[in-house]
Amino acid sequence: MAIKVGSREIVKEIIKHGADPNGGKGFRNPIDVACIHGQWQILDTLLECDGIDVNSCSDPPLCLIVKKLGEPSSTSNCDYQRCFDILVQHPKIDINQKDNSGSTALHYAVRYKEEKATRALLDKNTYIGTRNRFQDLPITDINPSILEEYFDSRITTNGKRAGDEELEIYFDYSCLFPPDVCKTSEKFCEEMVPIYEMTKSTDLRHLLKHPLISSLPHLSISTHMVMLRTVSITFMRSLMLYSILLIAFALCFYTLLGGTDNPNAQVEDGFNKFIDPGTAIIKTIVMMTGEFEAANIEFKSNTLSYVFFLLFVFFMSVVLFNLLNGLAVSDTQAIKAEAELTGFITRAQVLERYEKLVFGKNTRTVVSSYLRRNRIYNHSNTSKLMRNDIGTSGEANDLLRTSGPCCFGCEKCTSLDGKIVR
Repeated sequence: MAIKVGSREIVKEIIKHGADPNGGKGFRNPIDVACIHGQWQILDTLLECDGIDVNSCSDPPLCLIVKKLGEPSSTSNCDYQRCFDILVQHPKIDINQKDNSGSTALHYAVRYKEEKATRALLDKNTYIGTRNRFQDLPITDINPSILEEYFDSRITTNGKRAGDEELEIYFDYSCLFPPDVCKTSEKFCEEMVPIYEMTKSTDLRHLLKHPLISSLPHLSISTHMVMLRTVSITFMRSLMLYSILLIAFALCFYTLLGGTDNPNAQVEDGFNKFIDPGTAIIKTIVMMTGEFEAANIEFKSNTLSYVFFLLFVFFMSVVLFNLLNGLAVSDTQAIKAEAELTGFITRAQVLERYEKLVFGKNTRTVVSSYLRRNRIYNHSNTSKLMRNDIGTSGEANDLLRTSGPCCFGCEKCTSLDGKIVR
């Protein structure tokens, strides 16, 4: 009751006389109550207690308070924003703690469009790749401009001017590592989860061009395979849609032109005489490509067979086939128009598949030692990546001597794309 009414002095006296700041068994955690009612002064008092256990709360305090942001204050002491500021800056608060649904505070900040809270959580380096029970990532619905600002903040320099020989650019990839990996000595983890999610989002896909993401190990990936797959899928979908017309014409040809008086026709020229429904369908598909062989078709002086044949030539061979070709050309032009973005998307997808392939085995991760709790930097306008362990110090020459081998045993993988360097 003292927490609900916002009496800070009473709460201090109760704790001073031996009350458990964690609430004790059978009682709701006082931190939960303070967050629900927005009592920031009492929350600050509770967090200063020596015996406080923020992990004993029924719900993560940050998740509780983020869901309350934007609600009107019920009393003069109620201030949800100040509660959030206190929690996000407190060292005992786990910023990546999940609630019962597997969601983190960043999930709720993005869901409720709390951009200020989203920026504050990202500034504290919360993990952007946490999946909840619904397999949703925090960045799925995030404002692209906020995520771009966050990526910008992950790229820093040593303070030298652009063009200076001593200029060093640092890429901080800590946002790609799960929090449980960062707290342990685990060497292998899945790093491509948030990047792969970006490839599936039309709102975030353009951020794959951001230097932080596009500076991933450079692989020479052509867009031609993307063209082949896209055109094939489009062609098959359209063909399935119009397959009823193909089957209808095939059965008409079988009815009108099938059968023969020559007993040897099945062996000699059965394919051109529509001798059975299966052969008629195959022959009709071949004819749609322009291989009519009309001289070998026996029309039997049947006017209706000529009419159906002309209709087939017009609708199937001319109209439909050119329609399918037009769809293929439009897909190809669209892919070429976004060739650079398509290359980044394909690169991220391939790296994600490689990561799944090697994850769990006693081998290197796809990005080797360059991203594992490390930073990399580009030195003196070159494309060579040099390793820089967080928490260590050393000169550039030492880093060059200690830089690890490429994860694929070649030099290309450890080089930045030339455009990214520029």
